[in-house]
Amino acid sequence: MQRVVFLLLLFLLSAVVGQVTALNGKIVFKTVRDGNGEIYAMDANGNHLRNLTRHPAREGSPDWSPDAKQIAFVSYRSKNEEILVGDADIYVMDASGGNVRNLTQHLALDSDPDWSPDGQQILFLSNRDGGINTYVMDADGQNVRQLTNYPPDGEFANMPVWSPDGSQIAFEWVQAGGSGIYVMNTNGRDIQPVSPPEQGSRKGHAAWSPDGQQILYFAWKDNQVRLGMLMLATRTRENRWESEQVPLPEWFALDTVCWSPDGEHLLFGGGDKELPRVHLNIYRYTFRTEDIVQLTDFPIGRNNSPDWSAHALPVSPEGSIATYWGQIKAEGK
Repeated sequence: MQRVVFLLLLFLLSAVVGQVTALNGKIVFKTVRDGNGEIYAMDANGNHLRNLTRHPAREGSPDWSPDAKQIAFVSYRSKNEEILVGDADIYVMDASGGNVRNLTQHLALDSDPDWSPDGQQILFLSNRDGGINTYVMDADGQNVRQLTNYPPDGEFANMPVWSPDGSQIAFEWVQAGGSGIYVMNTNGRDIQPVSPPEQGSRKGHAAWSPDGQQILYFAWKDNQVRLGMLMLATRTRENRWESEQVPLPEWFALDTVCWSPDGEHLLFGGGDKELPRVHLNIYRYTFRTEDIVQLTDFPIGRNNSPDWSAHALPVSPEGSIATYWGQIKAEGK
């Protein structure tokens, strides 16, 4: 009898430990809860919120370095806040929010930073040469190179992201009448379609799975990106991909997405379709159960652009227990 009780306790303990282990690491995201865009961090279960930027300028698009010691982000600090397009720069700060450095220092729109897997380079978008194109620079801001060459007032690149092995870059290629998801080599060559354009629709917000064999993306019509579908493209051969829809509830609005480090979960900025423009929170979706768990609970405003690092935060014993603001089944609201 004692052996049975011991085995039962061991099983329950392993289940709890497995849950906590699967939810370790740390999350950064953008929020406007303080009246302007700020970069916040929290534990992977939604606890221990803290403001990292604390600056009156608008900030967003946070991205962890591979070792989780630094965060790249976009800021309009020291610029004219009345100008909504242009004069944004790529900055880097320590994980604590200190030691902020401006990497681009250019009178153009520099946005969407993404660290290379080895931590040596950062991808970003810029219109510094007229068109909106993909660039790469060393992690200290030096040695800037242009990868795509789209002209002004025509086709353009959007939201480039490294593959986990650093061999390819996925991005949205916006063309006349629509856009599609493509991958290219790290020198900007050998562009191959993952999901080509369809007339009257767009496909964007590409996100690689940790094993590099799948890419998430949004598909939407007109300008209603948050009312679109979440699609999952799986690599079937070297340059062949097959897409299927991820089963999210009908009421759910989408806004930015990333994978968990173990590939078992997704993080969304999203919310209720009835209030998609003013009420967005960070949610976690689990592939195995199709559950959606709400991690932030700010009643008015936007919480989006999450990024999840595999490195665990030092937390109190209370913070190591998975507690949630609310849980919603994927079958309905």
